Amino acid sequence: MLKTKEKIVRSLVDFWVKNEKEIIKSHFFREIVAKQGILKSRSLFSKYSIELAEEGYIQERKEGNHIRIRPSSTAIEMFGPKFEFAPDMEDFKKVKEVYVEPKGYKKIQDILSKEKFVIICGAPSIGKTATALHLGIELSKEISRIKFIEPLQQESFISKCMDVKGRTIIFDDAFGKPKAQEELANRFEHFLRFTNGNYVIITSREDVLKEVRERHTVLAEHKIDDFLVYLKEDSYDDIQLGEILQRHLNYYKKIIKITDAEVILAQRYHKEIIRQLRFPHSYEILVESQLKKVVGRKFSIYDAIKDASQPKRVVKHWFLDLDDVKKYFIFTLALFPWIEERKFGIIYDEVLRTLGKERAPQISISKLRETTSSYVRTEGFVDFRHQEYFEGAWDGILEKHGKDVLDIIPFLGRFMQDPDIRLQSAVCLGQLGKVNPELVLPILKELFKSENLYVKHFAFYALGEIGKGLDVFPILHDFIMTGDELNQREVMYVVSQIGIARSDVALSILEKITKQRMDDNSLSKIIRMIGETIRGPLGGKVLPMLEEIKHKYPLLKEVFDNSIREIRKSEVTKPLKPTSKENLLLNSSFEYGLSGWYSTGGSVTYMAVKIAGNRQHCIKGIEEREDNLGRLYQDLTGVLIPGRKYKISGWIKTEEVEAKGERGGAALALNYVDQFGWTPRNGFVMELGWMEKEKKMVGTRDWTYFESGAFTLPPMPSDCSALWFLLDFNDGKGTAYWDDLSLTEVK
Repeated sequence: MLKTKEKIVRSLVDFWVKNEKEIIKSHFFREIVAKQGILKSRSLFSKYSIELAEEGYIQERKEGNHIRIRPSSTAIEMFGPKFEFAPDMEDFKKVKEVYVEPKGYKKIQDILSKEKFVIICGAPSIGKTATALHLGIELSKEISRIKFIEPLQQESFISKCMDVKGRTIIFDDAFGKPKAQEELANRFEHFLRFTNGNYVIITSREDVLKEVRERHTVLAEHKIDDFLVYLKEDSYDDIQLGEILQRHLNYYKKIIKITDAEVILAQRYHKEIIRQLRFPHSYEILVESQLKKVVGRKFSIYDAIKDASQPKRVVKHWFLDLDDVKKYFIFTLALFPWIEERKFGIIYDEVLRTLGKERAPQISISKLRETTSSYVRTEGFVDFRHQEYFEGAWDGILEKHGKDVLDIIPFLGRFMQDPDIRLQSAVCLGQLGKVNPELVLPILKELFKSENLYVKHFAFYALGEIGKGLDVFPILHDFIMTGDELNQREVMYVVSQIGIARSDVALSILEKITKQRMDDNSLSKIIRMIGETIRGPLGGKVLPMLEEIKHKYPLLKEVFDNSIREIRKSEVTKPLKPTSKENLLLNSSFEYGLSGWYSTGGSVTYMAVKIAGNRQHCIKGIEEREDNLGRLYQDLTGVLIPGRKYKISGWIKTEEVEAKGERGGAALALNYVDQFGWTPRNGFVMELGWMEKEKKMVGTRDWTYFESGAFTLPPMPSDCSALWFLLDFNDGKGTAYWDDLSLTEVK
């Protein structure tokens, strides 16, 4: 469709952006221009004379592309599939029907009304995005006036839409998901500029926001507390949660996704549902997918409620139960999320061919999206509806489709020329690297050649995951020696990432980096970056290294002192002091949440919780697989001394823990581990919880106290690389709690 108005105005437009030039070169655009006589070339694809209507625009739609020319602008806006800045229409409809305002909603409204800007922060599934969308609907009235920007869209939106007015702009997960991304936090001032004529709403996970505020980012330079509102578990009381449940029942009944029997079931058990489900997102999962399993007698209502609080678990089992066509659709989506539908279809067919499968001609991508719409978006980019759905699908893939993953890794190399697929390959390679890092490394090396900063960032992230099991120092060394500050900063974040699981490996890398031959200026930059990026347990171990090196470079004393000061004042390193003079563990009663503790991941989830009674804070672990590593640990390598005597103790509680063999059951232990976190036969030091037959922590057992006798710490075996104090299910699965842990030296 081509529109013009009566009154014509003229303006000159420069096309400097590469992809805009490509569109102008395209045949269909030149053909339209020629027919209308409104665009005349002044030089080859660079300068044009435009005649168009005031208050109107020329619009061309072909194969999903949309080119808009506005007289008030000095540039042509191009909105094709690559630059659609709107949420799924289904999300809007759902929010309008089911949203219930939490406590603090009025505060968000007041801040937004006064400042035109607000940051909504909280845990996953607490309702941040739904709150932002609801505010957008209130402010803009029309959905078309809401711009919904995800992290991967930020750069395009900022570069092309700085003059947009009269909109509500939502930057969802603005500083990264699920991990913090420094370059996104450095765009904070761009976000603020949009407040000129618009409302701006930012959402962020609480842990991500905390991390980017502690790093040296543009965001960290701003005082944002006056614009910041936290959504927490107690933001919803029982009355509000009851209303959330009823609205979800009404909505899904209205669109014929649930039956009367499911509605009656939920109403009968509404008190138990409200007691156990405190996050709004859990109600969507319960009503849309879990109630029908109870009606169909596959689940008890209590199992359905329990699963609804664990989105990753629900999606994992849903994925594993799919037929092959849908399963490999989700498999492909987990590998290549957030891609335009037409291109995704090409990739999907290539994945099927690589794995020796095929898609029936009548099964379109649109149809597959529709039949998996509980967890997959039905409009715009092909993607999961929620980050936890993506993570749940990956848990299922790694559990049952490891061979398919290995077969698909070489396939990624065939698509390295496509910039979109390069980016998505970088995103998923961190997951693939856990399966076979040796196969992934060559592909990463290709991705590092990309000029796209996003691609390189995710490639570095993947390298950090691989670096927990492989020696990646030669690659990091090459980037350090380039002298490029962006590369060097990424290297520091890789080291920090490795340090979460392997502080000994990360410390060794830093020592090697600082010993490289470089001039004072180059070393000064490296030391400054160490101070800006290294935190947590690794920060505590880096301090002695910096103190030692400082004396060799008297001219850089101020640089060293500044870095040491930055690491010491970091909030992350504060809880790293031992709980007491006697207890050598950090945050042993979990008053600081999970600070100082790290998980090996996989199918296990650990969280800090508050429970009724005297035990205010504790750790809750949910393990879904018996063969998963599934540990929560502190790295005590170098803290404890072989030959000295120690003892450990703690409290454990279990719920429906199933044991596989004699070793199954919830436990706490002090063990040596190999580079992947496993304990070899000669690495066992002391374990409690599964060994005592009378007190074995399986099934459902109330809080039980365990204490070892004094034992002598043996030397580290040759096939081990670290000493961990750890919590574990051993060869078991279920739910367990730990609290008041202790590790003391016996003198």
